[in-house]
Amino acid sequence: MDRMQRHYPEPASRELVELAHEPAHVDLLTELNSLGGGRIDLDTSMGPDSLEATLRATQGCVDAVRFVLDGIWSSAFVCMRPPGHHARPRTPMGFCLTNHVAVGARWALEEGGARRVAIIDWDAHHGNGTQEIFWTDPNVLYVSLHQYPWYPGSGDATERGERAGAGYTLNVPLPAGAAEDAYSQALETVIEPAVTAFGPDIVLVSAGFDAHHLDPLCMMRLSAGAFHRFAERVSRWGPGPVCVLEGGYDLDALAWSAAGTISALLGEAVVTGVPLSEQALTSGQAEALRWVERAARLAEADG
Repeated sequence: MDRMQRHYPEPASRELVELAHEPAHVDLLTELNSLGGGRIDLDTSMGPDSLEATLRATQGCVDAVRFVLDGIWSSAFVCMRPPGHHARPRTPMGFCLTNHVAVGARWALEEGGARRVAIIDWDAHHGNGTQEIFWTDPNVLYVSLHQYPWYPGSGDATERGERAGAGYTLNVPLPAGAAEDAYSQALETVIEPAVTAFGPDIVLVSAGFDAHHLDPLCMMRLSAGAFHRFAERVSRWGPGPVCVLEGGYDLDALAWSAAGTISALLGEAVVTGVPLSEQALTSGQAEALRWVERAARLAEADG
């Protein structure tokens, strides 16, 4: 912690949130907040302080983007709750109230001087909200690695964006039980070439850690050390990255995986803060590698 600068954000304004969400979305959150909270859907609810928490998280993401674009920080880790990548333009969803990464990307394009933003989503759940927000936007490359089929049911490799945004959504779905060998192949052969060709002015990461093998909500097989190696690789793809905490529901796995990610952002070649047993490479079934090859073929066919 003594090697990092800390920043405590104020709550985001309504105008900032509406860079990625419709006014009705903010109206719903405001109304429920006035009632002390309430349930939005089966998975998503608000308590008395949820609105303040999500607005501070959104502002924190935007502040981190600004500090990186201004050259004040080389990278950032936005440590917050609730997560954001399921929040759709008009509707909260999947524990998510506001989509922090989406607001951060829109701010970078409209206020921060960026022309192109890449979002890498390694949460084990597909970021359907982020995908929907940028579905037709050629200035944002949205890339997701996720367990499929799993909640929320979207994210097949054939989902590639539409109209001006066609080809700027890149999904690499993986079967349950996928391990680091499949993730690494996807990053090296599918995702890195796409991001390099895109040439982003800043890289954002939806850094969920529920693909860890201990996580109770998903069935992937990553170690905490894998996230160190992922962050090392992504750090070479453009300014940043700004890593924004998404999912992760085993507290030990969450702590180790976050530590591994931050260790990479600090430039440490050898991960610190992670048990030795959690630093090993993991391998999975050959089926996962075939899924990566399918995603690569579809991406190549789309150019």
